[in-house]
Amino acid sequence: MRHPLLPDAIQVLERGWLSSNNIVFADDEVPTVVDTGYVTHADATLALLQQALKGRPLGRILNTHLHSDHAGGNAMLRAQYGCETWIPPGDAALVDSW
Repeated sequence: MRHPLLPDAIQVLERGWLSSNNIVFADDEVPTVVDTGYVTHADATLALLQQALKGRPLGRILNTHLHSDHAGGNAMLRAQYGCETWIPPGDAALVDSW
């Protein structure tokens, strides 16, 4: 959904209550999504993201933090696009243990 106060290049992918929304920078040199939602919403995340990207490949996932409602779709999007993932400093050991 395009918010009237945001530039066209920035989109907020909204979902229902108790779900993580995503912010997409679709027109950047490296198209980026901020957070990926729950793993149970992965199909919806992919569909919304494909619509926002308008055929461009996703280049980067940026996680604000690693709770399941913010990083649950990472694996699916990485498998789909082969994109890089940026996580907060100091959280790499947590990811390695998963």
